[in-house]
Amino acid sequence: MKRRQEHSDKQADRDEQRKMLHRKARKDAYSALLVAYAGFDEAINKVWLVQADTPTDDGIPAAFHEAEQALLDLRPAVSAVALEGPPAVVASPNQPAVERHRVASLDQFVSAAREALGGNAAGFG
Repeated sequence: MKRRQEHSDKQADRDEQRKMLHRKARKDAYSALLVAYAGFDEAINKVWLVQADTPTDDGIPAAFHEAEQALLDLRPAVSAVALEGPPAVVASPNQPAVERHRVASLDQFVSAAREALGGNAAGFG
C-alpha cells in the first residue's frame, strides 16, 4: 500500500513538473510571437513610409526586404504557438472555406505533433 502511494505521489510530481514545463514553453512561444509580430508591424509601418521614387540597387526599397525578413521571422513563432495551443488561437470564424480546410489540416497535423511530443500526456493542459 505504501509503495503504491509513493508511486502515485511520484507520478503526481512528474505530472506537475511536466505541466509547469509546458506552461513555460507556452509562455515562451507566445512571448516570441509577440516580439516577432512587433518586429513585423514595425517593418510594415516602414514600408508605408517608402517614397515611390526611393533609389535602390535592386529596384526594391530596403524596407521591403526588411518586411519580408520580419515576415519570415514571424512564421516560426506562429508555428510554435500553433503547437502549444490551444487550437482556437490559430482558428478564425471569418476564414474563407479554402482557408478553413487548410486550418483543419493544420489542426490535424498539430494534434499529431502534440501527441508525438507528449503534449497530450497527463499534466499538459
